[in-house]
Amino acid sequence: MAKTIIPFGPQHQFPLLETEKEITFKKLEKLLKDHDLVKDFDFELSLFNEEVVVHKLSHQHLYTKFWILTLNNVLEEGVAIKDIHHYPVPILIENFIKAFNF
Repeated sequence: MAKTIIPFGPQHQFPLLETEKEITFKKLEKLLKDHDLVKDFDFELSLFNEEVVVHKLSHQHLYTKFWILTLNNVLEEGVAIKDIHHYPVPILIENFIKAFNF
C-alpha cells in the first residue's frame, strides 16, 4: 500500500484544523468522522507530540500538536510519502517531517 499525505489547498499544505483551545482525542475523532476528506474511510488516530510545539510568527504564536491519521485506503488525491520532500513547506511542517522521519 502506498503511503500518501492529503494535499490541502493550492500549495499542497498539510490539512489544518484550528481550534480556540486544545482539542481532546474524542472531539477530534468526532470531527474527522464528519470531515469531507475522510468521512467515508475507516481510520486510526494518534497524537504525535504530547508537548505543544510553539512556533513564533511575527504576528502570532502557533501552539501546535500533530495528529497522525492512518487510513486503510489509498487516497486518490494525495502526495506519495516518497515525494513529500519535493514540496515547499513552512518551517513548522518541515521540522515535523524531519521528526516523523518520512
